[in-house]
Amino acid sequence: SIAMVTQTSVKISLAYSSAAHMGFMLMLCGLGAHAAAILHLVAHSFYKAHAFLSSGSVVEYFRGLGGRQIETASSALRVLGALVGGLAIFVGLGALLGAPLGERPASMLLGAILVMAISHLLAKGAGDVPRPYVIGRTALSAAAVTLAFFALEAGASRILGGAVAAVPEPGAGTLAVMGLVAAAFAGVTLLQTQLPARAAEPAWRAAYVHLKNGLYANALFDRMAGTLR
Repeated sequence: SIAMVTQTSVKISLAYSSAAHMGFMLMLCGLGAHAAAILHLVAHSFYKAHAFLSSGSVVEYFRGLGGRQIETASSALRVLGALVGGLAIFVGLGALLGAPLGERPASMLLGAILVMAISHLLAKGAGDVPRPYVIGRTALSAAAVTLAFFALEAGASRILGGAVAAVPEPGAGTLAVMGLVAAAFAGVTLLQTQLPARAAEPAWRAAYVHLKNGLYANALFDRMAGTLR
């Protein structure tokens, strides 16, 4: 995901996006959330098809900006407020719908990732000069995404629950990995909110080259495959 945000080519950015979501689906399988993994596999085909079909429009949009800065870093107060707002939307709607928020650790992790995503949405919607209309519309969008999350997860569990393996009870090692996953998502979310202000820093400029090349994973795998052949 971090490599994706450093790309200047739309096609390469979409490729990294696909790789990231494939990793997300494998993570769900590792957590035992098999129904959710199949749901994300189907959803991936829909949203990725839309992303590829609309990529030309994105190129035209950025050309029309003429190189102007379109993003600013979110302040710590705005990020904290967005996190509280995202958590309130998730917990409030979950309680209203009677969703078992704390029943399974895997569901809690998915919920935490969703809260980070809608918090990022709320932080960007607030902007430097908060406008009630924009904030309200963004909050409604976040609520709609959260409702879709609960509806789709419940639907997938109901439809696929008898066809896939049951979610196992995680051990201490799995719980530790889940904590690390949540921390990694939190770090990426924080990076996304702060990246516009950090883009000119020497440390980021040095890391940018390596991240833009995907930490050379393709080159390493190609070299390994060539050695095996």
